[in-house]
Amino acid sequence: MNVDNPRAEDRAWLAHDFPKLAPQNQYAVLAYLWPRARCPELVNALLPLAKLPIKPEQFLDDTLCDYVFLRLLESKPEVVRPLILEDLRRPKPLLAWCVLQALPDKELPELDDVLLTNLNNPNSDLWKITPLIERYASKNILPQVIAYYRNVRERGWACAPQTAILRYWLKHDRPAALQAIEKAVNFRASTGCYHTVLGETLHDSFDTDAEKLAQKFVNDPDPEVAADAKNLFAKHGSTPQGN
Repeated sequence: MNVDNPRAEDRAWLAHDFPKLAPQNQYAVLAYLWPRARCPELVNALLPLAKLPIKPEQFLDDTLCDYVFLRLLESKPEVVRPLILEDLRRPKPLLAWCVLQALPDKELPELDDVLLTNLNNPNSDLWKITPLIERYASKNILPQVIAYYRNVRERGWACAPQTAILRYWLKHDRPAALQAIEKAVNFRASTGCYHTVLGETLHDSFDTDAEKLAQKFVNDPDPEVAADAKNLFAKHGSTPQGN
């Protein structure tokens, strides 16, 4: 079999034998060989594997299960989309982030209420729920999410959930969110999140107002904060004032 340019019959042969492969080899086919191995027969061979995990995966996992969902989302979305939507409603989603965020929808307003409920559930996995709010929630629940953020901020956030909420806020009320980011950089009482919050929230939306905010911190007495601000300018090909 020519791995770089397999014939149709070779792809069909691989699809026929796919269920017999060891899981690590199945993973390799789906993760690395998919563009060359993909064929209708292989897509059909994945259908019996389209099942939610028994226990929650880590946020940044990319397991065989994840690649089954990702490949079928490309080829048979009607099979896996309902399962992903089912998982998005859980306070502790089972799938890893690479699958949870992969639906093509810009927003899913029908999930607003359940995401807000899960945000306020002390038993939820905030490492997954807060990025899901950033990814799919509409503006309709912004006031409640802001209220939650302000309440938790006084006790100190874990960095990733804080970043997700601030980025959601940026999508729907940028001026107020920029003010909140400035406060987050200046909030130095409980965690070290302030060191990197500028870069984590503004790296892909560094407009004029974001430049003005970053400029305030390029000479910050904390060297990590100053470096974070300067890195934003450098990434976007601009130079802070006075440098």
